Amino acid sequence: MAGRKKRAEATVESLMQAIKDDDYDQVQAIFESSPKLLAAMQNVTLENYGNIDENDENFLFFLALKAESTSNAYADDESEATLTQAVELWRTILEHRDFPKQSELFQLNSFGRTMGLSIELYELTNEIEDLEFSLKTASAFFQRIPDNSPELPAGLGHLAFGYLERFHHSDDESDLEKAIALCRQAIKKATRRYPDQIPGLYASLAKILFEHFHYSGELSDLDEIIKCYQKVIQKSEPDDPDLAVYFDYLGDIYKVRFVNLRKISDLKAAIKAYERSIEIFERIAPNSSAIREVMENLALSWGDSYVHTKKIADLNKAISLYDTVLEKAGPDKLPEALYLLGELLRIRFLHSKNPDDLEQCISYCQQAVEQSTDDDARYHFLEKLGLGYITRYENFSDAADLEKAIGTLKQAIYECPEDFPGLDMFISHLSYGLKASYLLSKNLAHLEEAIHLQRDVIERISPDSLHYENNLGFCHNNLSAALEQRYLHLGEVADLKEAIASSKKVIEEVLSDASFREKAQQALARMLAYSVPSE
Repeated sequence: MAGRKKRAEATVESLMQAIKDDDYDQVQAIFESSPKLLAAMQNVTLENYGNIDENDENFLFFLALKAESTSNAYADDESEATLTQAVELWRTILEHRDFPKQSELFQLNSFGRTMGLSIELYELTNEIEDLEFSLKTASAFFQRIPDNSPELPAGLGHLAFGYLERFHHSDDESDLEKAIALCRQAIKKATRRYPDQIPGLYASLAKILFEHFHYSGELSDLDEIIKCYQKVIQKSEPDDPDLAVYFDYLGDIYKVRFVNLRKISDLKAAIKAYERSIEIFERIAPNSSAIREVMENLALSWGDSYVHTKKIADLNKAISLYDTVLEKAGPDKLPEALYLLGELLRIRFLHSKNPDDLEQCISYCQQAVEQSTDDDARYHFLEKLGLGYITRYENFSDAADLEKAIGTLKQAIYECPEDFPGLDMFISHLSYGLKASYLLSKNLAHLEEAIHLQRDVIERISPDSLHYENNLGFCHNNLSAALEQRYLHLGEVADLKEAIASSKKVIEEVLSDASFREKAQQALARMLAYSVPSE
């Protein structure tokens, strides 16, 4: 028993001496060789060392020994209580009056250990106080670290993400600006001495700039993000497993810029980036689940390309890719894959009039609805199923399909969150179905409801909304057609005038899609031919 006690005391003395000598490799080696010492040192108090008090020159070394042991213990048990104890010990060391008198290496080790552990504590607690302390500690650490240290660029990058986290709490743009500035500083320092760190730092800058874009809407952020990912790709090794991910991210940003600027060149660039990502994944990590997500991005991009080019080959590529996505989709992703493939098949039916495409569309959308869970956005699937029924009614005139469409669209609207941006188009599709129901049944109540719903939607359409012109074209053409029918039913000239105004608005303002204008021109010519009594 006495022998074990002497060996333990000798080990503790060795640790104290290693800390005094700034030999932290030796400290770690002793802990690794004596795992039982970790638990023992966590429970050591000053009373165990009668000759040490807060004024003793060895006091800080004693605290450092206890802090090191607790930090190592946290690495083993990963408990929040142990982590909190470790952070408090290191914090006590940093705030002690004698801390500035210690060696530079002792100070750096203390700041570094505190910084790393306090960040981990924040990630567990999400408490702003823990984040503020980690930022304060990190700033002090990087002010002291040598300018040529290999830890400096990556550390500044981590500090940048700390300010990004604070932005998530504060919504203060200055935190975002600080994060961006730190990333740029890190890149500048890495460029001089540590080129291997550059790809990761540019990727970090891209992520923070994307947050800034979402906050400010500055399109120039997208330009810089694209340049960042291009540099990441240029400086990455050909066999880097992250290279495929970077191409995927690059495609995403091109796609975002395409959505905002509607330049087909951005869509083509997104397609090329996604194709390159898939090629690398299949070569380096053929079993990666990420391939499915990139294929889905590529399929959606080919679908967008079809909308612009009207080339059936683009649509066929999208459908072919989605067939593969469907094969690779797990249970949690299957409903979404089913409904998206179903919608692509419905669009192809409108082009080809092949009834098999429409039947598959309805079948896939039905499966999506049946297999969705509470966590899925089931209202999406219901809306596409409703559109499938409407399309089948328009082409094959089965009244049962129209009844199903109206019921399905009403259910989609009922389940859809009020703040969902696409809700107004759900309502517009229901209005369209109700107008069709009036034409079949001559039930004026259906037509009145269709007009009421469509007017409400038109009042809410914002010029800043996504797909503004397409939404404007569909809604005004639909309202014009419904008002024309009510004019023919009731003979109210005001309805005819409002219908004509809606058609003119489409002709004058919807410039991106000729099909909406053509439909409006046909309606306008027809309505102007009516014999209207002079007022």
